[in-house]
Order: sequence, then structure tokens, then C-alpha cells
Amino acid sequence: MKPLENRLIETLQAHGVRSTMARRATFATLQNALEPLTLQQIAIKTKSADRASVYRTLELFEALGIVSIVFIGLKKRFELAAPFKSHHHHIYCERCKKVVSIDSPSLEKLIKSISEQKGFHLHQHTLELSGICENCERRADTQ
Repeated sequence: MKPLENRLIETLQAHGVRSTMARRATFATLQNALEPLTLQQIAIKTKSADRASVYRTLELFEALGIVSIVFIGLKKRFELAAPFKSHHHHIYCERCKKVVSIDSPSLEKLIKSISEQKGFHLHQHTLELSGICENCERRADTQ
């Protein structure tokens, strides 16, 4: 078994929850995702579990801190949370909806510095950036 799968099973057991096939399959879908996914995308990609099981699993994972919710535009998306995936932020294209992760230690230092200057001790934070990606910008220039 892989280290992240072991961590999932340990997390579930610590909360008195069984490690079912649907939960492991949903976790694997999220683990293999290149970007945050919608409920529908996860349900479609998790072929070994029915849609209702995937939805219930995501609710459980959210409650246990296994997944994070990311709002991209008006859509709610899911991805693995720490300690299953390193903390990061996102930038997305308003036209093609492409999502790119931003993993920047200097940005994290800046966020921490700003919160300290304002007298806050952060428990969590998210930063979502939106714009137009190079491909969409190039397509707009050629039209």
C-alpha cells in the first residue's frame, strides 16, 4: 500500500470510520487529479463507486479534513488537503477554465507577514487568482 493510502486509512480509523472501497476509490481519483475537480467530475472518474457513495464520501472527507474545497468562479471543487497534498493556491483562466496550482514559499511568507502586521494569527487561508491564460489571450489576438 502507498504512504498516502496508509495515511488515509489511519485518518479514517482515528475517527472511527471504516475504509470502504468507495472511499479508497474516491481518494485515488483525487490523488490522481491534476487540478481541483467538481463533484460531477469526481463521480464520473470514480468508476468503481456509485454517485451517491462518492457524494457521501466527499462530505465525510470534508468533515475529516481530507479534502479542501476550492471555489473557482462559482463552481465548488475538491482536492486533497494537507497532509495529503502540500498547501498551495490557484490561478484559473476565466475563458477556458484551466486551473494551475501556485506553490510559492515567498508568497506564503508574505501572507504570514501581512497577517502578523495586522495582528492576526492565521489558522488557514486561500488565495485564488483569475485572469486569461496565454493560450486564450493568443486566440483572442488572432481573431
